[in-house]
Amino acid sequence: MSSPASSRAYVVSGESADGNITVKKGTTGVVLVLQDLDLTSTTGATLSVNKEAEVKVIISGNVVLTDNENPDDETSEDADVADAFDGAAFKAKANSSVYVTGDGTLTINGNAKNGIKAGDDASLIFDGVTVNISAINDGINGNYDVTLLSGSFTIAAGDDAIHADHILTIGKPDGSGPTIRVTESEEGLEGTVVNVYGGDISIVSRDDAVNAANGDGLCHALRHRVARGGAVYRIYHQLL
Repeated sequence: MSSPASSRAYVVSGESADGNITVKKGTTGVVLVLQDLDLTSTTGATLSVNKEAEVKVIISGNVVLTDNENPDDETSEDADVADAFDGAAFKAKANSSVYVTGDGTLTINGNAKNGIKAGDDASLIFDGVTVNISAINDGINGNYDVTLLSGSFTIAAGDDAIHADHILTIGKPDGSGPTIRVTESEEGLEGTVVNVYGGDISIVSRDDAVNAANGDGLCHALRHRVARGGAVYRIYHQLL
């Protein structure tokens, strides 16, 4: 890892069969450049943004993050083992703010649970980056808001492709948006509120393509935004 002395920018590249990157709790103003990086972890997330931290992640070249934790650790009778389980290759913890961009390709392998996980009141935004996710549970799972402004996303998930407990936003108010290809899922897009401003979205699922409801089914709010001049997005759905 290298950092210019006059800034809080860090560049990480190379390869590790068992390593982790952590942004410490409460750290702000961090720019983290992941450049041609292949990182695997068996002990927690490969990339962790700790509580109340703020970071801009720039993807350059080909970046691969693989979570090879033992899925059984989540329910271990050993409290320390269970507590240490992250269940994601990329994890943004409670009250953190993460903005992911860049002209590279980010490949996420969630072999333990989720691909990308964001905790309570965490903000997770993607803008302009190419992301490929394979996960045994959710591709992207946020306990609060998840926003995909632009870029390209290909997701194969055992459960939800993209899930937000609060608001899931796809695209920008000007009608532009990302390309999303969900090749496998239980449900494609899920949130208490789902805003689709724009984009080109194709979803293969065993259940709903888009589901706007909270866990107890008491709130349903699906909002498809249409810009001036006509529709600015399309959603294609195929049931498995």
